[in-house]
Amino acid sequence: MPTTTPMATSKSARKPRRSRLPKWLRHRTLIAAEVLALAGVAKYELTIFVKAQETVPNWGKVLFLLAATVGIFGVLFLALERLLRRSVERTQEVIQALPLPAPLVLFHLAAWSGLFLLYAWVYALPLR
Repeated sequence: MPTTTPMATSKSARKPRRSRLPKWLRHRTLIAAEVLALAGVAKYELTIFVKAQETVPNWGKVLFLLAATVGIFGVLFLALERLLRRSVERTQEVIQALPLPAPLVLFHLAAWSGLFLLYAWVYALPLR
């Protein structure tokens, strides 16, 4: 009769945890979308600033804005990926210890509400 150690039994008994949420509602995806929305605001502000520069020729403005787009979104994506890998592991440990998913949902709801108001302000769209 083979004997098993408690460590081996607990590892083999674990099943991969499947999320019931669709991929677009998962924590990592929501954080990535929130950061990209913030980058969109930064890109918009940069575009306004560059277009207002009278001493730079239009072809220079276009090249700068193309490079800025790749830089903002490309570098941001790489940095975000590294940051998410570290922070999500820690955050999920805390959130999984809570009995309900409400804190995570409330966090993202607050983040998207803030982004909504920021976009309305940046694009000068009054909310009535």
